[in-house]
Amino acid sequence: MRIIALFLCCIFASCSFNSVFLVPSKHSLLHGEFSEKYNKNGDSIKVLDTINFQPEFFDKNNNRIDLPYSIKSFIINSKSGNALNAWEISNDSVYNGKNLIFFHGNAGSLITQHKSMLPFVKAGYKAYMIDYSGFGFSSGKATRSNVLLDGISAVEKFTRLDTTAKWIIYGQSLGGHLTPVVALETQKEIDGIVVEGAFTSHQDIGANTAGFIARILIAEKYSGVKAISKFNKPVLIIHSTEDEIIPYRMGEELFKEANSPKQFMKIDKCHICGPMYYSAPILQKMEELF
Repeated sequence: MRIIALFLCCIFASCSFNSVFLVPSKHSLLHGEFSEKYNKNGDSIKVLDTINFQPEFFDKNNNRIDLPYSIKSFIINSKSGNALNAWEISNDSVYNGKNLIFFHGNAGSLITQHKSMLPFVKAGYKAYMIDYSGFGFSSGKATRSNVLLDGISAVEKFTRLDTTAKWIIYGQSLGGHLTPVVALETQKEIDGIVVEGAFTSHQDIGANTAGFIARILIAEKYSGVKAISKFNKPVLIIHSTEDEIIPYRMGEELFKEANSPKQFMKIDKCHICGPMYYSAPILQKMEELF
């Protein structure tokens, strides 16, 4: 009985460990509208469109806000079998011929996470992004296997929209770990990657939190550090010395394993806050590499 109990404890612990990697915010339009506060001014983002989930922006007095950029919301079908909500964000006045594919972290959704790409859109990039299965308005269940299939599907579908543009994957945190794995699978379609605040592997970040037992209980479905060592296009690694979520040393290890051409950008401030505080130097690094 003790052996059985220990076995069951290991199974439940394993499930618990594996679930921490994905903390999706799921949205619905069951009452005909989705609405969420957008900033400290009390502005809100609303979704009324039940087909493509097109967002609209309003101030605290419920007046529509005209933005200096355009958002197009649409649906793509993933190899996971799920329908994913996708956004294209473009500058209304300038375009530099380069497109970013954004993979966000393990929490939130496009509603909250897309703001990381706005400094780059302002500079002339187009930004394409998805909510993974089970996130936002995307269907299905949030699993690491689905996330990988979703990422590959997004790159394949987005890059077909414009075969003359340069395509760069920009991933943060969980999306940063996902980025080299997807990039390795879609290397012919893209021109390079940016990895910000990423962990090296699921087992590594689990062990950092829970010790050696995590290495036993966490299934390593795919590894960012292994994938980046086989990727052969330009790489920019960004990591904060003040990151309280993902240790700075993991960014250093990813950079060590990456192939040239590559650059490392050491920053301060919070986890995946690079675009908020360091958009100008990040843009400069991106121009140098891509």
